[in-house]
Order: sequence, then C-alpha cells, then structure tokens
Amino acid sequence: MTANMSTAVGTMGFEQYYESLKYMIVIALSSIGIVAGLALLFPARINFKLVIIPCILAFSFLGLFERVREFIRKPYVIGNYMYSNMIRKEDYPLYKKDGILKHATYTSVHEITEENKIEAGENIFMLTCSRCHTTQGINSITYVFERMYGMGKPLETEAMAAYIPNMHTGRTYMPPFPGNKKELDALVTYIKHLQASGESLPGAQDVGVNINPPNTNSRTQ
Repeated sequence: MTANMSTAVGTMGFEQYYESLKYMIVIALSSIGIVAGLALLFPARINFKLVIIPCILAFSFLGLFERVREFIRKPYVIGNYMYSNMIRKEDYPLYKKDGILKHATYTSVHEITEENKIEAGENIFMLTCSRCHTTQGINSITYVFERMYGMGKPLETEAMAAYIPNMHTGRTYMPPFPGNKKELDALVTYIKHLQASGESLPGAQDVGVNINPPNTNSRTQ
C-alpha cells in the first residue's frame, strides 16, 4: 500500500480526486452534523427532503473514496504481482519476447500479418487495455490520444507507437505495455482505425470466444 501511494499521488488524475475527496468529507460531515443538530433541537421540522441531502453527500463521498482507492493501488490490482490489466508481472519478459498473442488463450489471431493487423490490434486491445479503457465510451482510448495530440485531428501511428512503450514512465499508475514491437504496431493501427471508423469493441457475449489452438487444453475443449 505504501509503495503504491507515491505512484498514485504523483498523477494529476489522482490529485484531482484527492482534492475533491477532501472537500466532500468536509461538506458531507458538516451537513450531517447540521441535520443531526436540527433533529435534536427541532425534531418536528425534520422532513424527508432535509434528510436526503446528507445521504446523497455521504454516498458521493463513498464513490470518490472508491475512486481514490483504485488510484492508490495502481498500477497493480495485486501489489507487485498482477497489474491492473490482469497480467502477472513475472510474465512480462516472456510477452515482450514472444508477444502476448502467442500465449493468450482467448484470441482469434496468434500470428500478425498485414491482412489481419486490425483484427490483431483488436485482440491486443482486449487483452491489454480493455480493463480500464473503452473504444468509444467512458475513458475511451481514442479520446485519450485525441486529448494528447489534438481533438479532431487524425491520430498518427508514429506518435502513438513512440508513446505507448514509455507511458508507464510518464503515467506510472498505468501498467507497462506487455507486447512486442509487431503487437505495438498492430495496436496503434487498430486505435487509428477506431478513430476513423467510430466502431465500438463488441463484447464476447455478442461475437463469441475464439480459442488460440496452441493453448487449448482439456478445460477449454
């Protein structure tokens, strides 16, 4: 917990939530205290509308607290063992060398070609990014890069390919990119495709699940 705190405090996003949390604590406790005092002094004047305000503030405080707690433990979901993308830290050297697609169980692509690069990028996004990012919704990956390089401007694959391998250095609450160079190229091609097409990533419940043949076993057959 202590080791991850410095990582989170160093991020702009965490600092914004942290400031909001401080104000929310003061406002929520003050309103609860005022309503409690009024209830003791003038119990007949307490009504539902008056009570609902501190209740909403208290729930808002809990929501902000949970968001802050998430930032505190990032980039890990299990400290120094598993990153928030659900990939174990000890597996990174293997994925950097061979690529994550080769060892992934659920992927429709395990060898990248020019013809399947966008499909491969979709699989890589699903495996490495989708725990925290959407394609076109909340925390959209296209919006993140547009905010960095200019809203409404076509994204440049070269700029994204230069940033992603080093993103953990600048935003240490994000896990490092686990794939190899070919997978990085496929991922940025897919992100650029998302911006141009406006497509959303379909869920497994709609498209089904593809199992990587080299990783089939008795439990997945």
